[in-house]
Amino acid sequence: MKMRLSEVQERLQGLLNISGKKFPAKVSYAIMKNEKALESEYKVIDEQRIKICEAYAEKDDEGNAIVKEEKYVFSSANQAACDKEYKELLAEEIEVDICTIDAEELDKCDDSSRYDVPTAADFMTLEFMFK
Repeated sequence: MKMRLSEVQERLQGLLNISGKKFPAKVSYAIMKNEKALESEYKVIDEQRIKICEAYAEKDDEGNAIVKEEKYVFSSANQAACDKEYKELLAEEIEVDICTIDAEELDKCDDSSRYDVPTAADFMTLEFMFK
C-alpha cells in the first residue's frame, strides 16, 4: 500500500492506541503485523529526523549539535530550514506491506462478550486495513 511518511507515523500511533483491545484473532493478527511493518518504517523516519536536526542545530565548540532540555537548539533561520526539510521528507510516498482484513471480522465483536466492541475511532484507525 502506498502512503506518505507522515501517514506512517499517524497510522502507527493509532494502532498502538488500540493494540491492547480484545478483537477476533484475524483482526489482532493484522494489527500486530501492521504495527511491526509501520514501526520499521518509523525507525528509519526518526533516524532521518535526527540527522536533519543535527545538520541544522547550533553547534558547540567541538562541532556537536547543542541539545537543551532534550531539544535541539536552532537559530530562527535554521529552524525554518529544518522544518521545511523534515516536511518534505514526510511528504514522500513509500510502499508498505499492509495486512488487510474484511471489515466484517469486527462484527464478531458484537456477538461475543470475549471481545471489545470497536468504537467509531477504532474503525477510523483500522480503515486503511480494510479490503
